[in-house]
Amino acid sequence: MRMAVGAAAGEGAAQSPGPAAVSLGLSVAVVSSLVNGSTFVLQKKGIVRARGRGTSYLTDIVWWSGTIAMALGQIGNFLAYTAVPTVLVTPLGALGVPFGSILASYLLKEKLNILGKLGCLLSCAGSVVLIIHSPKSESVTTQAELEEKLTNPALCRKNCLETAVIACLILHLKFLAPRISCLHKTQGSREVVIRDPVNAS
Repeated sequence: MRMAVGAAAGEGAAQSPGPAAVSLGLSVAVVSSLVNGSTFVLQKKGIVRARGRGTSYLTDIVWWSGTIAMALGQIGNFLAYTAVPTVLVTPLGALGVPFGSILASYLLKEKLNILGKLGCLLSCAGSVVLIIHSPKSESVTTQAELEEKLTNPALCRKNCLETAVIACLILHLKFLAPRISCLHKTQGSREVVIRDPVNAS
């Protein structure tokens, strides 16, 4: 009995990452988020360069560097998720937003207003707060624990709410948005038809 308890304790200690592994995983996550933030900027820069030369963007090295950087960033995220808990890696993905905005202001000459700068600051602050106050994640070792967590009423309500919101957004984009656009165009054409005789008189 004592040997079984000791073996279980040894397995639990082996599953928990050490400080060196956590530092390495967080470093990989930060670099991956910065790389992911630069991918779309590099791809757009490549498209602009190719359009200026009158060639396809597939022949531009900057566009290909952005595409390769996207693949490398996703691989880095995968490695970070295997090294440290998810609650530490996920908030670091928000760091790519301010980095991409700053990079776009230099490479694409896009201006970042005060609200954009405030949003970048809030993204960084939110990531730091979530990492500092992140809860400890519980590891699932048996099928019974997995079934218990999947059938949790709070999780079921959350999934139902997310499904309903996504379904409403899809219906809005698929059916309501085109009708509203057509209605605005029809009203605009009616206004033109009504105003033309008045202007002519």
